[in-house]
Amino acid sequence: MTNRLLRLAAPAFALALALPAVAADVDGVQLPIPPKAPRHFGSTYVSALRAPLPLGGSQLFASTPGYLAQYDSFINDDGLLGHWQIDGPLVTKGNAFFQSLGSNGRTCATCHQPANAMTVGTDHIRTRFWLSAGRDPLFAPVDGATCPSNVPTADTARALLGGRLGGGLRSREAAYSLLLNKGLFRVFLPVPATTTGSNPHPVEFTVKVVSDPYGCNTDPAYATSTDPQTGATRQIVSVYRRPRMSSNLLFTTSTLADSPTSGFPPIDLATGDPLAVDPFTGKFQSGNIMWDGREPTLESQAFDATMGHAQATTAPTQAQVAEIVAYERQVLSAQIFSKTAFDLTSATGPKPVNGGPKWLAGQQPIAALPADGTAFALYGNWNVSKPVGGIASARAAVARGEVIFNSRKFTLSNVAGFNNVVGSNAVQGSCSTCHNQVGVGSDALPFAQRDIGIGGHATQFGGPALAGDLPVFELSCKPGFSTPYGGATVRTNDPGMALITGKCADIGRKTVPQMRGLAARAPYFSDGSAPDLRKLVEVYNKRFSIGLTDQEKSDLVAFMKAL
Repeated sequence: MTNRLLRLAAPAFALALALPAVAADVDGVQLPIPPKAPRHFGSTYVSALRAPLPLGGSQLFASTPGYLAQYDSFINDDGLLGHWQIDGPLVTKGNAFFQSLGSNGRTCATCHQPANAMTVGTDHIRTRFWLSAGRDPLFAPVDGATCPSNVPTADTARALLGGRLGGGLRSREAAYSLLLNKGLFRVFLPVPATTTGSNPHPVEFTVKVVSDPYGCNTDPAYATSTDPQTGATRQIVSVYRRPRMSSNLLFTTSTLADSPTSGFPPIDLATGDPLAVDPFTGKFQSGNIMWDGREPTLESQAFDATMGHAQATTAPTQAQVAEIVAYERQVLSAQIFSKTAFDLTSATGPKPVNGGPKWLAGQQPIAALPADGTAFALYGNWNVSKPVGGIASARAAVARGEVIFNSRKFTLSNVAGFNNVVGSNAVQGSCSTCHNQVGVGSDALPFAQRDIGIGGHATQFGGPALAGDLPVFELSCKPGFSTPYGGATVRTNDPGMALITGKCADIGRKTVPQMRGLAARAPYFSDGSAPDLRKLVEVYNKRFSIGLTDQEKSDLVAFMKAL
C-alpha cells in the first residue's frame, strides 16, 4: 500500500461523510449510524445484528495467500486467471481488506477471492464447506444461509441483538443450499417508504410474498426490522444474489459523465436527475457498484459490508476504510492462459494479442462510446479463415467469438432502463451495446441498470421462467404507475433496483456486469441461474431471438472464456 493510494482514497473531508457521527439506541445497544448513510442501511444493519453468529469459524479455510505477487496466477477449469496489482506485491496480513473487522470472522477476502477474479465461485464455496465442515466464516448465518433461522441451533452463537440462535431442523448442508449450488448470498432490504430522486413521493408499489421456500420473507424475525433513526417497523425483503467482482474497479466505477468530450451530460439518463459527485475521487458517482445501484461510493460499500456482512458493532476506522478501497482500486483480473488456445497475452510476435490484466493496466476508461464493433479488440490477429492445427483452430474460435460479441446485430426490445430511456422499443444492437466499456465489458453509462428479465418476470418476451428455488414476490403498482413493459402487476424472484428507488419503472433492473475473469467465477447472472457460459448464451439467444448457430454459440463461449 502506498501513501499515494491512501491519499487518493481517503481525503479527510471525504471520510467524514462515510464514518459514523451519531449513535442510535436499539434494544439498549448503541449502534453506529453514519449521518449520510444510504437510507437502507439502518434497517438492514439492525436485521444483520439480530441474526445469530456462527459457532467458531474464525479461520479462513480458503487459505488466502499471505503474500500476493504483483503478477499472480490461479488455476481454473479453462486455464489460468491472471491477478495484477498495479501498486506492486502485497503482504496480506495486516491489510484491512484481509482483516476480520466484525464479529463473525469474515474479511473482505472471504467473499472476494483472487482465484475467483475477486468474487467467489461455487467450486471454491463447496471446497471450503467440506474442508471446514461448514464452519468457514463464508457460511455465517446472517446472509450465507438461506435464512438464519434455518441454521441448526448447535451451529450458532447468540445474536448480538436479541440473543437469537438458529433453529433449523434440517441439515447444515440444506441451510446453505443456495450458496453451495448457485453461489447466492441473501440480500435483505427494506421496502422504501418513498421514492428517490428530485421528486420524492410515496413508494409506487406494494410487495406481496407469493412463495417463500426458506421462510425468511414470512418469519417475523427476519421479514421486518426497525429503522434505528425513526423507530419505524419496516418490511424486509430477502432476495438472493451473486457477489460482484471487486476487481477492475477503475473501469466499472467510471462513466462517460466524467469525460468532457463524450457528449453525455452528468445526469441519470433514466430520470434526468443530476449525478452526485463522489467526494473521494472527484468523479461523478457511477451508480454501478452494486447490482441494484444502492451504494454511492466504494467507501460507503466497504463500510456497509463491514457492518452488515461481517456483523461489526464498532465502525471501521478511516484508515481501514481507506486501505480496503485503495486495495480494490488497484486490482485487475483477467484470464491469461487457455487450455485450448494457450497464451492469451502474447503482445509481440507475428500475431500479437491483448489478453490478460497487464494489458488492462495500461488502459484508461473510455472517453466516448466505442465505434461499432470495437468494444473488444483483443484477439483479432487470430481470426484466420483456414486455421491449421488444434491451437490455431481454438484461437480462431476465440477471434470469431469476439466479432460476434462486438458486431452480431439483433433487436433489443422490452428492456426497462434501456429501451424506455432511448425512446425506442426496437433498437438494433449487439452484446457490446450494453457491455461497452472497452476491454472490460461493463456499461460506461451512469446508473446502468437494465432489465433483461433475470428473475422470471419477462417470460412473455422470451426471458427465463420464475425459479422455483427462490422466493416469488408480487409487486403491484399503485394507480397512476406501471412498469415500462410488464404492466402494473409483476411477479418476480428479485425486484432489483426498485427496492432502492421505490419506483415501478425500476422493477427488475440490475447493473450490467463486466465480462473479465468469467472462466474463474461461475455461475452467472445475478441469480446464479446459468451454471456455465453456454447456458448464459442460450438465455440471451432466446430472450432476444438472436438466431445463433451452434458454431456461433461455441465461438462466443470460447471468446468469453478467454476474457
